[in-house]
Amino acid sequence: MIAEIRFKNMFSFRDEAILSFEADRSKDMESYHVVELGGDVRLLKVAVIYGANASGKSNIIKVCDFIKSFITYTPLNKAEQIQIVPFLLNKTSSRQLSEYSISFYLKNEEKAVRYVYSVALDRWHVAKESLIYYPSQQPATIFERNTENNVSVIKFGQKIKMSQSVKEEITLKCLHNMSVFAAYMQVNTHIVELETVLQYLANQVMPAIVPASSLSRYAEESIKNESAKDYILRYLQEADFNISNITSKEQETHKGLINYTMYQHKVSSDDGSNDYYEFPELFE
Repeated sequence: MIAEIRFKNMFSFRDEAILSFEADRSKDMESYHVVELGGDVRLLKVAVIYGANASGKSNIIKVCDFIKSFITYTPLNKAEQIQIVPFLLNKTSSRQLSEYSISFYLKNEEKAVRYVYSVALDRWHVAKESLIYYPSQQPATIFERNTENNVSVIKFGQKIKMSQSVKEEITLKCLHNMSVFAAYMQVNTHIVELETVLQYLANQVMPAIVPASSLSRYAEESIKNESAKDYILRYLQEADFNISNITSKEQETHKGLINYTMYQHKVSSDDGSNDYYEFPELFE
């Protein structure tokens, strides 16, 4: 679970801003909103951001989306610019580094372990990048990356078991405009500490949903999963939409195979019999 996201000199945020999911000591609706991970760690399941127009709400979503996309993106070559946007409303910020960090907890057996991933970068290179974790009260380094003479230099922590040849290969593939994770994904090796964090950030942190997002493909894939489909149906029925079933079908056309979704409605007659009618998404 994400504990907090810090960012600075990104989009409309010149100074450091913090999006925190740490819960206070309030007991109000605690069983609904708070997850306790042991010790003093109490995290909120949901955070709500509200404010005036042009106050930066959408830009916080953009920051979160950039964090997710940058981790796994492999540029075509070292001349490709990083799609980061610094604060542009003064004469100095555009020449300074943008910074962000994400702090989160992963379950290791029965214990929740804290990780912190941090990056400082501009449009042309990653100046600093690090991943630390807390197997105990003291932090331990998984990797630390700096730039020397426009070349990435990566140092791995003492607890990370890997051969010298793998270290050299990851460093060789880590261009100055990509993350260590993206370089690691190009190497035929398995490092538990990196793999665990990569899978979490890539698969559990979801991309942003904005007004222009198309959810049709996501919905079509979801209803192919029986447990997801059952959950969706229960949700719709609680909302009283009278939808009794959803099916994803395929049809061969002159342009190839297409997927379409049909919604089934149950209509009860006065004599107690039930009839079922199907409608396409357009009619819904």
